[in-house]
Amino acid sequence: MTTSQLEMPAGFEQEFAQALQQKRYAEAIDLIEPRAWASDSAHLWNNLGAAYLCAGWRDLAGAAYRRGLAFD
Repeated sequence: MTTSQLEMPAGFEQEFAQALQQKRYAEAIDLIEPRAWASDSAHLWNNLGAAYLCAGWRDLAGAAYRRGLAFD
């Protein structure tokens, strides 16, 4: 599945950003993780890395950032 197959709902970016700002990290991860896995978007993978890092999951954050760089 590609990003085009998994549509981005209106307001998705804002909802994700708000979840991070309000320290609702699990919710932010739940929002972005399936979309990142279904895409080759460096932007989504970098956002997933940020969410993992905020949640304290450094190893997963590093892996997500590296994956994002591969698509950049």
